[in-house]
Amino acid sequence: MGNDGLAADWLTQPALGLGGRIPCSLLGDNEGYRQVIEHLRRLDYGVY
Repeated sequence: MGNDGLAADWLTQPALGLGGRIPCSLLGDNEGYRQVIEHLRRLDYGVY
């Protein structure tokens, strides 16, 4: 992400790779958490 501020911004903005959902809103259950982690892995590897 680059720094804490960018990471915080990313967590609170709709993410295209998550179907426009806000990553922070998905962290309340195991499935949502898994989706966010998988999305971060795809971003890390350059797979959008």
